[in-house]
Amino acid sequence: MTNPIGTAPSAASFKVLPKITDVTPLSAVGGSATVITVSGFNLKVGATTPGVMIGAFVVPPGLDHVAVPTQLTFPVPLGAVTGKITVTTADGRPPARRR
Repeated sequence: MTNPIGTAPSAASFKVLPKITDVTPLSAVGGSATVITVSGFNLKVGATTPGVMIGAFVVPPGLDHVAVPTQLTFPVPLGAVTGKITVTTADGRPPARRR
């Protein structure tokens, strides 16, 4: 751990929650070929596949096209409606991003 007064080992393990900084496009139709891009930090942790929700709708994990620490892309699945997008990783879930 490093801060303005110095560097020291952490006394305990800690996890960094994912952070969503952008979602594009701003709108799409469920079941369309439109690909949603979620940008941010810590969106993928290790080899685990992040969980994605649009409102209460769970995006099937097999739909993820790309999942890297700073970006996640997936097509808008049939059944998805307007709602907040949330990403859950092995480290937890950040506040939702309005869609």
